[in-house]
Amino acid sequence: MDEILIRPSYKTDPNHIKGMQVAIDVSTGKIIKRNFDNVYSKLTPEQQQNSRRLSYDEVDWQLAGYDKN
Repeated sequence: MDEILIRPSYKTDPNHIKGMQVAIDVSTGKIIKRNFDNVYSKLTPEQQQNSRRLSYDEVDWQLAGYDKN
C-alpha cells in the first residue's frame, strides 16, 4: 500500500471546505477520505499504518484558508 498523507483541505482541492481534514494517496494525489473531526479514524488499519500527518510547519496555511497572522 502506498503512503497516505493527512493534512487540512487546501483551496486547490476539489470541494474544499475550510477546517476539513483530507487523507491523500501520495502516489496518485487523490483524496481517499475527508472528515471534519479526525480523518485518521476513518481509515482502515492498513491505511493507518501507512499514513503520515503533515507537521504544523509543513502545512500551507494560506492554501488551507487561514491568514498568517
